[in-house]
Amino acid sequence: MSDSKAQAREAQGSEAQGKESFRFELATPARAVAEGDYGFVIVPGAEGDFGVLAGHSALVSELRAGVIRARKARQVGTDGAESEERWFIAGGFAEVTPERLTLLVSAAEPLDSLDAAAIEQSIQDAQEDIADLDKEESTETGKETSADTKRMALERSVATNHARLKALETFGNSSPKAQAHS
Repeated sequence: MSDSKAQAREAQGSEAQGKESFRFELATPARAVAEGDYGFVIVPGAEGDFGVLAGHSALVSELRAGVIRARKARQVGTDGAESEERWFIAGGFAEVTPERLTLLVSAAEPLDSLDAAAIEQSIQDAQEDIADLDKEESTETGKETSADTKRMALERSVATNHARLKALETFGNSSPKAQAHS
C-alpha cells in the first residue's frame, strides 16, 4: 500500500476513534425503527454477540434472532445517566463502519412490548397447525408441496417465538402489560 493511502487510512481511523458516538440505524423492510447517535450497541451476530463503539473496524455480519442493546451517546449537560434501549429482532444483517452501524432486520420490536403469554399461545397454535399438517401429509414424495412450505414457515415461527421467550427470560420485561401476566 502506498504511504499516502496508509496515512489517509490512519487519519480516518484516529478521527473516528476520537469520537464518542456513531450513527446507528435499525430498519425493517416496512419502517425505520431507530436512528441516531449512539455510544455503544450490542448486536446478536450469527457467530455470537458483538459490541460496536465509534471507530469499530468495518465488517458485515449475519444476525440471528436475539436482542439488540443500545446506549445513546452522552449528551452535554445531562446528569450522565445512561438508559439502555432494547429491541428483539428476528434476524437480518449488520454493516459496521468506523462511523456507522446499520442493521437491516426482518422484524424488530421493543423488548418491553413482548407479552410472554401471547408468545406461548402463538407457539402452541403453530405446533398444533404443524401436527394437523402432519396428519394431512401429502402422498407425493420428492416434491415440495404447499403443506411443506407452510410447515417450514410454522417451524420458523416457533423458533423465533422461542427466541422471544428466551429474550424475556434473559433481559426481563418491565412493561405494565408483561407485569399484568406475572
